[in-house]
Amino acid sequence: MLKFQIWKILPLILIITAGLFATPAQADPFILPKIDGAGPTIDGNIAAAEWQDFLLFNATVNNQDAQIRVSSDDNNLYIGFNFTAPNFVPVDDNGFNATITENLDTHDWVVFQFDNNLDQKPMGTADSPDDAVIFDQYTNTAVDALINGTSYIADIDNEGNADGTYAFANVTDALTYEISKPLSSGDLNGSDIAIERSILQFRINNFFNQTSNSSSYSSTQWFTFRVNETGTGVAYKSVSNTTISLSIVSDDSSKYTGLSTVLDQYGFDVTTSVGNLTFGDVDLNIIVIDETSSVDDNNLDELVTYIELGGKVIIFLAEGSGDSSKIAEKFNLEYLSESVKSPDNETMLTFSSTGFNSSLRYITANTNVTDRVIKDVGFTSGAFNKSSLFDSKYMFRQEYHMQDIFNIDNFLYSNDTVNSNITIGASIDLMKTGRVSIFAGNSIVTNEFINYGDNMHLLLRMMPWNARLVNTLKINSVEIDDHAVNKTEPIKITINVTNGFDEYNADINVKAMLVRNDQAVFTLDLSSTTSVYEGVIETNVYGNMQIEVLAYLDGYGYAEGEIQQVFIDTQLNLYNSFSDISTLIMGIFVLSVFITVFTIIKSKE
Repeated sequence: MLKFQIWKILPLILIITAGLFATPAQADPFILPKIDGAGPTIDGNIAAAEWQDFLLFNATVNNQDAQIRVSSDDNNLYIGFNFTAPNFVPVDDNGFNATITENLDTHDWVVFQFDNNLDQKPMGTADSPDDAVIFDQYTNTAVDALINGTSYIADIDNEGNADGTYAFANVTDALTYEISKPLSSGDLNGSDIAIERSILQFRINNFFNQTSNSSSYSSTQWFTFRVNETGTGVAYKSVSNTTISLSIVSDDSSKYTGLSTVLDQYGFDVTTSVGNLTFGDVDLNIIVIDETSSVDDNNLDELVTYIELGGKVIIFLAEGSGDSSKIAEKFNLEYLSESVKSPDNETMLTFSSTGFNSSLRYITANTNVTDRVIKDVGFTSGAFNKSSLFDSKYMFRQEYHMQDIFNIDNFLYSNDTVNSNITIGASIDLMKTGRVSIFAGNSIVTNEFINYGDNMHLLLRMMPWNARLVNTLKINSVEIDDHAVNKTEPIKITINVTNGFDEYNADINVKAMLVRNDQAVFTLDLSSTTSVYEGVIETNVYGNMQIEVLAYLDGYGYAEGEIQQVFIDTQLNLYNSFSDISTLIMGIFVLSVFITVFTIIKSKE
């Protein structure tokens, strides 16, 4: 069996030459280009006519010009790599050792490395091996392989399959490598890439004048692409204008590299901090609490105040962290640190599309980030006891509405059937414009799970909802017929309300309240068959008041209209018409005349 035991053990020192490529690191997301028609012929000859639609990266390898071309079609990824090497060292057949099946003579060769979980580990990991293509100069072939943290192993030696087409040509000093790989072969044992509608990240490792078991190589930068999905929704801000504060409360942020890569590739304007809990005046704050976290109580109180005033936050708590309990308490949740288990007693939880709360707007509605439908996710998690939430309709001194993100009725907690008071994630709509989503575990955003199933797309769908960029309500106008009225005179009110897509929704709840001294003296529930809601406010009280309008829809949150000031005068009803005044004056005049005549007659007697 052919095995590439290039690295025997992980502690071997890897000599990685920095700055091999003069091309600067990627500043903007790249969309994986798609070919119309047949892809290039994989024959080791990069013909210009075959590479019509591709991204080209110019670089230098070993101080020589190099080019990397990348494209795809519906089924395959294509990469072409060529550079000049005047001092190219070919393989020497005389150096082959039959006992260990390795060639111990030095020569030049390359390895294409595909980062499956976006963690950018040089050798992948045992838990998440990287996919690889090794160009073997000795056999003049290429091998579909994996990198398991310590060594390269051919897929077929790991009960996997040899997938893809590979070719290379070493003609004098011109070196050319071409590969074609399935976007998703389904070969789990081979750790093959699975990038349909997802993210691709790869680099090229170059071995110059090295033996086949060498640990000395140079690497290109990581090249990262996302697929061509533009989303189908509408937002108040484009994704690139959405500002995000990413706070990783940890001593080590390396296991969240994939999360940063996802945010970068989808074009968000991200500011990242590591160590202390931070948040700011941005569209959305993402807070990841790690097992090594330390959250100051004063800092946590500041976060609560920030949310009270309308802050928008997604929080991922860590299992086993004391900070998780005290943060959960701020949301009236009791944190349960033991892991939730699946029905077969596995700690990794998997949910199909039926495992989500079907009323969640970010699962079912449009989004401006990704058009991918969430079909399955998987991760590990602790749990919340949410029973205390039912004791009050107020959180952070305002009304709120909470929704479970996942349905977990069939899962286990502490080896018992999970009851209805247990949740592993909740989304909370606060009346004063704030939105919070809180998870009982952070594994879903770690390198181990971020690229599993639809995990990243669940996060991408949640983000515009939490930031109130989509799935919102709008009160477009509030009109009343008069701002100074008789207290017995009805006040007609007209309100125009739509959702965030300027559409009428029959389920929107619209309420108008007449308020005096912060107390509602009249409440009117409005309904309509169009976006225009009309009704009449009547009251027997008088004085300076205001009309407040509130709209609410589960999953879309709250919207408040501009407050309208009114004055209701109690005296106007004494002079409600000119005829009333005339009658009174005429009565007084007649009475005066009668008294005058009566007085004159009496005086003549």
